[in-house]
Amino acid sequence: MNSDLFKYWHKNKMDVVGAGSFASPAEGRPESTARLFNLLEIQPDHSSVRVHTRKRAKPEGPWEGYYEWPNPDGSEGRVPYYDIDLT
Repeated sequence: MNSDLFKYWHKNKMDVVGAGSFASPAEGRPESTARLFNLLEIQPDHSSVRVHTRKRAKPEGPWEGYYEWPNPDGSEGRVPYYDIDLT
């Protein structure tokens, strides 16, 4: 029910799909593996998908953006998402 994060809400559906190992217990992934998950945001017209990447540096720490992707406008810095064109 996080429609406020994506600014898209339709009374019958919300085109958002989660993927990754969110909340996996330690037995599900070795401690040396980064705690990451992705949230896939499908555009309403299904023309593209934005993959939001999130990380958790410490077991009890906060979730935050995983800023590993080049800025799509070509400027300096990294962003916590990348886009996939489906057309």
